[in-house]
Amino acid sequence: MYFELYSHNISIHNRLNRFKKSERGSVMPRKLTEEEIEAVKGFMYERALDLIIRKGVTSITLDDILDAVQMAKGTFYKYYDSKELFLYEVIKKNERMLFEKLIHICPILRKDKDSVLNTVNDYLTEKDCLFMTIQPGDMEFLLRKMPETYRKKEEEKSRNNFLSFCDALGIVPSEEFFGTLSYLMLGLQAILTCKEDYWEKGKKRAVTMMIQTVYNELHEEMNKNEK
Repeated sequence: MYFELYSHNISIHNRLNRFKKSERGSVMPRKLTEEEIEAVKGFMYERALDLIIRKGVTSITLDDILDAVQMAKGTFYKYYDSKELFLYEVIKKNERMLFEKLIHICPILRKDKDSVLNTVNDYLTEKDCLFMTIQPGDMEFLLRKMPETYRKKEEEKSRNNFLSFCDALGIVPSEEFFGTLSYLMLGLQAILTCKEDYWEKGKKRAVTMMIQTVYNELHEEMNKNEK
């Protein structure tokens, strides 16, 4: 496994070096395949995660990104049109991964409350999970500098995720439930991303209480739909 990861990173590093040489006019690289493009984007994603966790979205500069992904500016723009679009795509990918994990545990939501609560808490506090890093205003900060179509996509994505979640739980969706769940998740995110140091154990307890509140709301909705 170690050898495979090492070889993969070396391969990506070599591709980046080819791009750097091409910008100096010494080598004309062949066109990358879709698989190679995705591999490079995967490398960029991993580097960006650490950068976002360390600096926060609003403090990151283009130079920060270029240093992290080991690219020249011209090479970076072959993959993404702007710094904001890159950070947005990184956050969305991380969000999709978390959402898929949450959907996966939906079938056991009724059966083992303690297991579900512990699993969700573990998911949200994983080192690479951006849910505990992204501030509520970060997405708005990025969307203001991106084409309007992305704002519409964001609204549509939120609605589709909600509908998929309801479908997985056997819940009939409603505007009231959507609003309630949205505010609860914003509250949970606000606690996780809070920079104030009131006491670490107090923060952990507050997170646990918020997750339990979300769970109780979901359970209540599931019971309503059984009647």
